[in-house]
Amino acid sequence: MEINVKMTTEEFQKFMTWQEDKEKYSKEVERLRRAPECIAASLRWAVEPVEGKTAKFKIASQEHMGDVWDMAEEFMPKK
Repeated sequence: MEINVKMTTEEFQKFMTWQEDKEKYSKEVERLRRAPECIAASLRWAVEPVEGKTAKFKIASQEHMGDVWDMAEEFMPKK
């Protein structure tokens, strides 16, 4: 299939800008889509359950916990 389109230089520039913005937007959406998975993976290494207490956790790795905080700050909107 072949499509021919006539447009002015200005229209072409707007189209190219839109296409570049669309690519940036797609990459940002993909990064945000993967963020919860990345945070959960780091959280698995950062905390471990406290024996004998339900829903209680202790920090097992300060480094991984720091990564979790950094990722959460990046993912969550600031107030």
